[in-house]
Amino acid sequence: LVYESGDSDFIKILNTLIPLSVLVLSLLLVAKFFFDSTANILNPFVWFLLAISAYYGLGPLVYIYGTEDSIFYINAYYFVDSYGLFKTNLLNISGISMTIFSFLMFSILWSKLKVYSYVLVDDKFFKESRSKLWEKEAKIATYFFLIMGGSVKYFLQLPILFGSIDIVLPNSLIMFASLAPLSLIPLYWLFKSRAGIYRWMFFSVLFMELISVFSTLSKQQIIELFIIIIAAFSFRGLKARGLIKGGVLIVLAYVFILTPFVHFSRAYTAQTNSSLNFSNLSQLFEVIKEYNESGLTYEQPGFPELQNWWTRLAYSNAQKFSMDQFDLNKPGNTFSKIPYVVVPRIINQNKPNMHNGVEFTEAVIGYSYASGPGIFGEGYWNSGWLGLIFVSAFAGGMISILCIFSKWIIFKRSFLYLPVPFFGIFLGYRIDDWFVPTYMGEGIKILILFLMLKYIFRPILSRIIK
Repeated sequence: LVYESGDSDFIKILNTLIPLSVLVLSLLLVAKFFFDSTANILNPFVWFLLAISAYYGLGPLVYIYGTEDSIFYINAYYFVDSYGLFKTNLLNISGISMTIFSFLMFSILWSKLKVYSYVLVDDKFFKESRSKLWEKEAKIATYFFLIMGGSVKYFLQLPILFGSIDIVLPNSLIMFASLAPLSLIPLYWLFKSRAGIYRWMFFSVLFMELISVFSTLSKQQIIELFIIIIAAFSFRGLKARGLIKGGVLIVLAYVFILTPFVHFSRAYTAQTNSSLNFSNLSQLFEVIKEYNESGLTYEQPGFPELQNWWTRLAYSNAQKFSMDQFDLNKPGNTFSKIPYVVVPRIINQNKPNMHNGVEFTEAVIGYSYASGPGIFGEGYWNSGWLGLIFVSAFAGGMISILCIFSKWIIFKRSFLYLPVPFFGIFLGYRIDDWFVPTYMGEGIKILILFLMLKYIFRPILSRIIK
């Protein structure tokens, strides 16, 4: 009714109030979770709240408070006026509400079905830090993550990144590579309990991971590493105030250090390597030196006042394109790939690319780089409001069941199962990704990984490690 009324002044007020309310309320809920227990850093629902505060709270506000360069830059992708911004804000608040409703309904359902009902973690679980059982759990997880994950990451993935090896890793091996940084959590537990060799193992793995993530020039992987480090501290009783301070430092580092450094590095590698990756490790240190000499700043050519960190959080332009396309009877077809989720590529070589970022960007502006409207925009693009209901209900259900796994793993101190809540965290904050490969594809991977850990790896490791 507001949209149809044409009251532009009132719409401008709502375009400020809606995202501002999302930002404030979601951050207040996150703070409550952390003051209840810092273990909630492994709670996927907490990361969903953080994601909506960034993408659908702070992001749309760039149209209100951003610089002229920032607004011009995002409108160059797809123009969004006040009415279009209100429409995307309405889409987001509807998607958020339905996802939270689905989360609560599924949580009640799991409780009624006696599926380890979801409750907040109590800090009493952190008191007995020298439990022999927990130490054994930490050892089992440490050696498994380093042997299975470290061997793939340090001897295959990194050499491929630097061009030393010319092969393509299958997704199954890439998933194992992601286990390597998780070893920091049980290693830190052992380091604080027994010190000795675990101290050196912890700092060695930490050094390797810092080199690894900065070499990828991926802000997501860098932030994920810092999340793992904070989670390691949380398992040893980090207080809520310390955790929140750590979160604030990560945000400040992202805005003032990480974003300009990554863009500076990508511009450098694009000129020297004709790619966005370093060709060797020495280049990383060379870029750090040049970045320091540049005054720790990076200016986007042609946009001296561009707030790059902020425009990266704004999805209203991509969402507006998706909504316009559906309203013009040109719906998306990404849901048609759902049947392919359960079929491994090794069985069906003709399996389509499950991520649609490049095709989407080409449809918007004709360029070949990956972008997307997020799951809410994708849902509307495929089936209008019914599509939005579908993705919201599915995402809420997935997050609720993974919250149960997270609670159980923390309570039991089953470090070996840490990949499950961390994949849950991934689902919680990747609402900006494509729905089918992220929420359906990753959900199947999580289930397979859990079954492998429970019925194959854990029985073997329990007999070997005392």
